[in-house]
Amino acid sequence: MIWLRILTPRAWAVLALAVVVLALFAWAVSSPARRAAAGAKVEAAAAAARARAAGDAVVVVVDGAARDSRTDRLTQETSDAIDALPGARQRLDPELNRAGRHGLCQYAAYRQHPDCLQRPVARELPQADPRR
Repeated sequence: MIWLRILTPRAWAVLALAVVVLALFAWAVSSPARRAAAGAKVEAAAAAARARAAGDAVVVVVDGAARDSRTDRLTQETSDAIDALPGARQRLDPELNRAGRHGLCQYAAYRQHPDCLQRPVARELPQADPRR
């Protein structure tokens, strides 16, 4: 270890002082008060993020409820308008009813409806007249 003999006493003193300063700096940086302050800052930022997320969730729920309310109102108005028409209470021909439901079930919006999930009993649907 030739470098141990090369350093002068003054160099050793400077080196020892540098080690002490670095140790004090490291201790100061990692002091409990600084760690607590950093933890509090992180917790405050997390709390603010949670508050913003909760606010966004409330907006989503309120908007969804308003949309559902509009949909329910439109459905009821449509149902009332149909019921008010002459002949609304007359029974449909079963074949016409079945063909109409089959046609609706071809749309993605209706495919999962319980009436669409039930298969027709063993009869085929009538084919459309190609002359029309």
